[in-house]
Amino acid sequence: MSRSPSPDRSARAASPLRLFVAVELPPELRARLAREGRERFGALRAARLVAEEDLHVTVAFLGDTAAERVEGVCDALARAAAASAAGAAVCAGLGAFPSPARARVAWAGVREAAPLEALERAVLRELRAPGVLAPGQRLDERPYTPHVTLARLQPGGARQDRARIADAFTGTDADGSPGAFGTFPVTHVALFESPGPAADRAADRTRGAGGARAARDAGGARSARYAGGARSARYRVLARVALTRTFAARAADEERTSGTDEARNGPFGAARAGGAPGGIPWSGEST
Repeated sequence: MSRSPSPDRSARAASPLRLFVAVELPPELRARLAREGRERFGALRAARLVAEEDLHVTVAFLGDTAAERVEGVCDALARAAAASAAGAAVCAGLGAFPSPARARVAWAGVREAAPLEALERAVLRELRAPGVLAPGQRLDERPYTPHVTLARLQPGGARQDRARIADAFTGTDADGSPGAFGTFPVTHVALFESPGPAADRAADRTRGAGGARAARDAGGARSARYAGGARSARYRVLARVALTRTFAARAADEERTSGTDEARNGPFGAARAGGAPGGIPWSGEST
């Protein structure tokens, strides 16, 4: 006999998913970036570090997306991957949104980013195809600035904290920025689910109420994860697609087809594995 879902289960099923598309980073680069974040921002009361496991380069931010749209988003991601070439990029330099003087998001930059920029164009093109996203769901239209978010900084912190934040962006190179952190492959693209800012706000309230002990008392283990200034891994991979082509092969195909978009016939090769291991220009939030 079939059973009707409980009200709680129905509400969960109807809840939108907060989604973004990103390129994952190799473990050794994540470790180096996490160390850089701890050394520069870890002692600041106003800073919340991104967990090492969550460090990534965002390609597109979708925001709240209806669950019934996820399948179409996965297919769009597969088409974009089929039309994109694999390559590599360099993670180097530090910056902040909107600026180091008024930092809300601290990030490591990306150079030699041609593969990421081409991938971002393909992903946005496919996501804008009719029927993929809900009517009225908008994507960021501003120029793409690939980056890795290292920390989020609370606005209006103590004056001494703001001065220390500005000092944290003082570099070691002649151009005022740190040297390269490392090269990473752009060979796969993934669709991520994020729990959204509500969890962050709850964690911040709990942390302000008394640190790790209060967090444990108020909300159990999950809240306690935020109490030390760094969150635990929280993003979940919904799909992952390989970019198997090279720039040379793509250029040859484009010459043969006179720019015909070959992505439409690309097979979906993602591992749709919920729970599998795991920038856009700043718009008040950054993944």
